[in-house]
Amino acid sequence: MSASVIRVKIDLVLRLIDTTTGAAASEINVKFIEKGCEVKPLYKGDGTFIFINKGRENTLMQIRAYGYEDIDIAVNYEELDEKAPTCDVFLIPSEKVISGEPVLGISGNLPSLKSIDAVNLMRPVCSLNEFEPKKKLLSVFSFVAGKKITLDDVYYGLASTDEKSYEEFVVTDQSGDNKVVLKDLIQTEVKPNRKIFRLLYGNVKEDGSFIFRIRDDATVLKYLIRFRAGDETYFRVIDFREENGKIDLMEKAERLTDLEPKEVESE
Repeated sequence: MSASVIRVKIDLVLRLIDTTTGAAASEINVKFIEKGCEVKPLYKGDGTFIFINKGRENTLMQIRAYGYEDIDIAVNYEELDEKAPTCDVFLIPSEKVISGEPVLGISGNLPSLKSIDAVNLMRPVCSLNEFEPKKKLLSVFSFVAGKKITLDDVYYGLASTDEKSYEEFVVTDQSGDNKVVLKDLIQTEVKPNRKIFRLLYGNVKEDGSFIFRIRDDATVLKYLIRFRAGDETYFRVIDFREENGKIDLMEKAERLTDLEPKEVESE
């Protein structure tokens, strides 16, 4: 009797990320619905779900995770890696208490809004040491002498020296103690001691309505918000102890172009 061959093909990988921490969502009570039917992936830990032999047709995946807002994502295979098509899904906690932790948030509408994210200014992860462009290798300092730093999440923000803006970067691999490989080059000036923060995400709909929520877990909740509206990028600081609920996102916001250092013209 000849042995049968079972071929296994990874058709989709979904990584669920908690928008309030920037880390993998630990919730495993999740339903995935495609074309009205529930589909069951393999759970691989760290918020990662793998779909095997489901086919690679562009689709709309509905995700229902306990304690989080419902979210639908468009899966377009033309935009994904061919070997392991991977989508990051950013889950926003429900307004209801989740795991005993209340949440605070801002919401509103800005018709030209494309995206919104933020860093928690009170919780830097580490600071920049040096960057090797040829290898895209980033070395970092710990705030505690002798402590090893592992940037085990994916998305981070590199703050400007005055902490009025930040540049997003993506970690693709670890490279020894306190070193990581980045997806792209750092575009802003590389200066030692620039602080690095986990990047946190909000949700924006096509009509420009937005939600951004955080855990109510500290006395001071000071965040630097970045949002893209039209062709411009803006930043503004929000202390959620003083300001939450519906807001005018443009109020107190500064354009990135106004925050960037100006070249001094020689006479």
